[in-house]
Amino acid sequence: MLGFSAQAISWLGSYLSNRSQLVQVNDAQSKPRELDCGTPQGSVCSCLIFAIFVGDIEKWTGNSIVQGFADDTFITVEGMSIDEVLVKQKKKVKKSWTTLPQIKW
Repeated sequence: MLGFSAQAISWLGSYLSNRSQLVQVNDAQSKPRELDCGTPQGSVCSCLIFAIFVGDIEKWTGNSIVQGFADDTFITVEGMSIDEVLVKQKKKVKKSWTTLPQIKW
């Protein structure tokens, strides 16, 4: 969709895969856990990757209200009753979020 080369996509895949994290408090340290989502915190590339992934979010959310601040995104569905909101929300999810490209590395 954005026209990235196969080499750029391959680099991004290697950048986001085979990562782990651990927690350290003073001298105590947890066992490393494998990560299967997200971007490295504090990385220069993380902001760019986030912008690419959410840049067209309104395309995927129908007539919902999309608001964002930094890396927080709020998607609001309005209606006159809770039943109307639930119906609209289910339609939007079925038509939009389930059609998002699923990226596998």
